[in-house]
Parts: sequence; C-alpha cells; structure tokens
Amino acid sequence: MAKYLYKLMAYKDEYEVARLLTKPEFERQALGMWASPESISYNLHPPLLRNFGVHKKMKLGSWFRTPLLFLKRLKGLRGTPLDIFGYAAHRRLERSMIQWYRELMEQVIANLTPDSLPLALEIAALPDQIRGYEKIKEQNIAKVKQAAAEKLEALKAGLQAGVNAIR
Repeated sequence: MAKYLYKLMAYKDEYEVARLLTKPEFERQALGMWASPESISYNLHPPLLRNFGVHKKMKLGSWFRTPLLFLKRLKGLRGTPLDIFGYAAHRRLERSMIQWYRELMEQVIANLTPDSLPLALEIAALPDQIRGYEKIKEQNIAKVKQAAAEKLEALKAGLQAGVNAIR
C-alpha cells in the first residue's frame, strides 16, 4: 500500500519537471552525449498554453534554464492557493487520487479476511496501472477507479458470504 500511495503522491507537476531538467547530473549527461554540443534546448508543452490553442511541444533554448530554476524554487507553492498550476482539472484529479486511495484502502482493510487477501492485494496494486500524461492518464484513472469499485464489491460480497455461511 505504501508503494502505491507513494506513486500517487509523486506525480510530475511543473515544479518537479523543472527540478528534473535542472539537475546537474541531467545536464552533465545531456552535454556528455555529444563531442561538442552547441547548446541545450527544452522541448516542452506547457499545460497553460493548451488553453490558448497551443497543441504541440515548443522548443525553448538554453535561455529557458533560468525560468526553470525559478520555477523549481517555487515548489513550496504546490497545493496552495498561489499554485497557478494546481487549478488545472488534471492537477486537481491527480491530487484527489491520494485521498481516494487512502479511503479505498481503509475499506479494504475493514473487509479483510485471510481468504480475501489475494483480492485485497490486487486492489492495493491498482495504482500501478495509472500511467501516461494528461488525457491518457485520466483514462487510466477512470479504468482503475472502475476496477477498484468492482473488486471492492467482490471483496465485500466475499466477506458477506463468509458471514452468511457462519450463520
């Protein structure tokens, strides 16, 4: 459960992308790929620009490292009212998954029996199926939530069947 809760909590938002792109190890690796690179550029698709009709990645030159460093330092805004990226529906969905999973696991634990352990482990591992970016990720979240609801009902039904058998 801890592994999959961590997976849900470690989503890559704009602050995390900025941190990863400005890591010294990443820059050394990128520069080391060629004998004498002229410059580094970043191919990014800023989510805010999608609202203005930009639907392709943009090539941003080495000058963009400065805004990335600035953005990296703003990670303390994550989840606060000042987090302009956090207002996007996709970011709200990603953050809501954390509480959803916690509540799901509480229900699984409340209905756990030795016989239901394999199904409980399947339910706990469902976040591993959440992959992709934006729309693809949102589709995977919908599939995972549906599977979780079905498996949780089966888990509860198994518990009820066991209770009925005891009576």
